[in-house]
Amino acid sequence: MNWRSRYVASGLWLAVAALLQGCTAPRESGTSPLAATSADCSARILVGFVSAADASVVAAIAQTAAVRLVVVNRLLPDLYVLDLSSDGPDSACAAGLERVRADARVRSADLDARRAPGEG
Repeated sequence: MNWRSRYVASGLWLAVAALLQGCTAPRESGTSPLAATSADCSARILVGFVSAADASVVAAIAQTAAVRLVVVNRLLPDLYVLDLSSDGPDSACAAGLERVRADARVRSADLDARRAPGEG
């Protein structure tokens, strides 16, 4: 084989590998968004703040709501993706989410869910 045919063969194998990777479906965990891991519960939430927030505001809300909040992503200055976790069953996370929603600094807090175009 000359170098050109090796280059083409390598590219073909790379394309096949990329195609196979792209065609595999993500695994469904089969658990609710408030999935329990051992004795703890956790959920990914979207939180909209009344005004621009930073890590100290998130920490203060976590302390007030008696949950653990970890910043996953900052989408806008006032919109964050957070991981909420708490000790106990799923109901502990649900109650923690309600306490986060009740905080005066929070405009909205909802479970993160994949949405398709056209869904409201």
